[in-house]
Amino acid sequence: FPIGAGVVYEFVEDTDLLEPQQLEPGKLYAMVVSDRYGLRRYQTDDLFLCKRKINGLPDLAFARRRSLEYSFTGEKLTAEQLSAVFDQLRALYSSLLADRFLTCVPSQPPHALPHYKVLLVGDARNSGSHHLLAIHCDELLSEINCEYKSKRASGRLGPVTFVEVPRQDFPSQFKFL
Repeated sequence: FPIGAGVVYEFVEDTDLLEPQQLEPGKLYAMVVSDRYGLRRYQTDDLFLCKRKINGLPDLAFARRRSLEYSFTGEKLTAEQLSAVFDQLRALYSSLLADRFLTCVPSQPPHALPHYKVLLVGDARNSGSHHLLAIHCDELLSEINCEYKSKRASGRLGPVTFVEVPRQDFPSQFKFL
């Protein structure tokens, strides 16, 4: 667990704010970092498991993210929204998306609009459908997130693109559900 100079580490359990020495083995905690005066606070949304205590200090292991949210221009696209859109796409394009993993990553090319890429991980299929998938994904995201719709309409955010990625080329640290 890296300790930064001038950084205060606190942890949240339910609604309680705890100092590191107050953590108990076997419990999950969300980390909050702030400057030494508490004037700037950042809720990381990372969950840590306190595995044990060593000399009164917690031995922490990263467990998972509590939530996931992207935002280039204020659209605040959440993991829940993406899951809902992916579910709808899977229902509409079941044969094309069967046995494939979908994930979304932000993309900000140097000379183009920021946009989101949806990675289709698995065996290659009809890549001619990517444009149709992208259009439909954009429409569904616009229906579920008014800020996304506004940023797309204003031209501040580019359209979604779909990219095929063979499973063997995908980073191994990802966990497939």
